[in-house]
Amino acid sequence: MQHLIFICLFSIMISEKYNEPYFELIQKNKNVEIRQYGENIIAKTSLKNGDINQNSSMFRTLADYIFGNNTQSKKIPMTTPVMTRYDDESYDMIFFMLDTKEIEDLPEPVTKDVIIEKVFLNKVVVIKFSWWASEKNIAKYNSILKKYINDNNLEVTSGLMVAQYDPPFTLPNFRRNELMYQIK
Repeated sequence: MQHLIFICLFSIMISEKYNEPYFELIQKNKNVEIRQYGENIIAKTSLKNGDINQNSSMFRTLADYIFGNNTQSKKIPMTTPVMTRYDDESYDMIFFMLDTKEIEDLPEPVTKDVIIEKVFLNKVVVIKFSWWASEKNIAKYNSILKKYINDNNLEVTSGLMVAQYDPPFTLPNFRRNELMYQIK
């Protein structure tokens, strides 16, 4: 029992040590929030018509960049969340570069598979959930979020984004995940 408590506390401590993008909370209703984000610099990798089964290879591509496989062999701090974004043309995985104010301050990637750019999430509607961000859970919480969007007459301006905050060894009930859409 003591080992389980230690693992749970360790998982919580690990997940809290990474920086996260700043946002202003506009509204909260149970596990649904409306937030306002500012501009952030990101590193992303994309697949045309990609799917969730490519997540580990996409993660390795971005992790390789921040762990020093770049033109300066510079290590860049890991942040959370790791975000995936779906749209009609591509499937993106995103790491936030929170310790950087300008793109020029980051080392260039050595691979064309990593793109550095600024992103402005602006206003988003978010639903939070624990356990795994499996296709089943994404579908379940996306359905709840879409109902909230319809019931509140919100206008969506983006594809679905999935944010995952925890290392893979975090116990499922302590995992933190979010689904979000940009809104007007």
